[in-house]
Amino acid sequence: MHYELPTFVSNHLSGKIPTSLGQCIKLQVILLSLNDFMGSIPTFKDIRKALIVCEIPSNLSHCRELRVLSLSFNQLTRGIPQAIGSLCNLEELYLAFNKLTGGIPREIGNLSNLNILYPFSKNLVSGYIPRRMGKLQNLAKLSLSQNRLQSPIPVEFGDLKTKSFIKKYILLTIASTVTLVAFIVLWIRRRDNMEIPAPIDSWLPGTHGKISYQQLLYATNDFGGDNLIGKGSLGMIYKGVLSNGLNVAIKVFNLEFQGALRSFNSECEVMQRIRHQNLVKIINCCSNLDFKALVLKYMPNGSLDKGLYSHNHFLDLIQRLNIMIDVASALEYLHLDCSSLVVHCDLKPNNVLLDDDMVAHVADFRITRLLIETKPMQQTKTLGTIGYMAPEYGLDGIVSIKVDVYSYGIFLMEVFARKKPMDEMSLGI
Repeated sequence: MHYELPTFVSNHLSGKIPTSLGQCIKLQVILLSLNDFMGSIPTFKDIRKALIVCEIPSNLSHCRELRVLSLSFNQLTRGIPQAIGSLCNLEELYLAFNKLTGGIPREIGNLSNLNILYPFSKNLVSGYIPRRMGKLQNLAKLSLSQNRLQSPIPVEFGDLKTKSFIKKYILLTIASTVTLVAFIVLWIRRRDNMEIPAPIDSWLPGTHGKISYQQLLYATNDFGGDNLIGKGSLGMIYKGVLSNGLNVAIKVFNLEFQGALRSFNSECEVMQRIRHQNLVKIINCCSNLDFKALVLKYMPNGSLDKGLYSHNHFLDLIQRLNIMIDVASALEYLHLDCSSLVVHCDLKPNNVLLDDDMVAHVADFRITRLLIETKPMQQTKTLGTIGYMAPEYGLDGIVSIKVDVYSYGIFLMEVFARKKPMDEMSLGI
């Protein structure tokens, strides 16, 4: 086999990775983020270019052609092996949101081609930051936040001034005894080139200050697998219990994916303008430079898609009728009663959630558009779901309230026929 770019991102995979992947001798990039891999990996005798990771193996020195390694949002344990410094062609390394322990191997300073380094965020790494990391002249993005690292920050970081160091995201929110003076010096040297998101405190009416990352950790048992209730293309959703006993759903955006930050900002922008009994309520948010999450009202009965197609659930005719009335009520509010006209752009059963009383709440405003009066707009990239998109939106990117009306019609037929619009059997409805 000669695969060059296999991706297993967000596929609900668990257990051990099969040894047959070691036969992919031309493997250069392997993406395993957003899964539930656990345990250790057996030694591979013939592994030269491919890298297969659960517990990170020590035989990394054979993988010299590897350029991108992304294993974030898994359950990786133990330490980072020193052999990682042998990956001489490695350009991007992502190991965030795992349970890695131990120190940062100084051999990482040997990775001269490295330009994106997100290996340690939201792990249990401790000790000191190796001075050798200050020699990574191609480094463009670095995150060491939310760990147990100790001060000081090596002065060598101040020497990263080459032209290749363009996007200077030195994100050192170290949860320990980092000295204030060193932090200020570093920040001054970077401030002209850092991209800082606009403040969002005013985006969420009714909240009393943003919730902290530590509070979310406590609410979700350290983002444990037992609290995971959903995965998507841009992140994961956890069930949590706040300190006041309130059950919530916490939507964590994976900022490694293109469009995740834009989606977070879009949802916040829309939610400041809308408030209705048939829309999912955002209770709070957590926004740091390298972590974005929304705290939502928890819906115990899950999505309408689950209610329609799961063998453990059954919605009778009256329940389905009431749900569609709820959705229509939400659309009427978004189209006619908001201060700005709001077009959802991705109306489907998976984006409608059901509470304790089976009342429907429209969710997921990440691609929603705000229009001036009723004037249509055109966008270059269409992000809706095939089967539910209006023709003018799918083909030409034209956004108007007709987009939602069309989706609602398809949605309505699906709910009562219990057939998805792209199913072979539903082509005649």
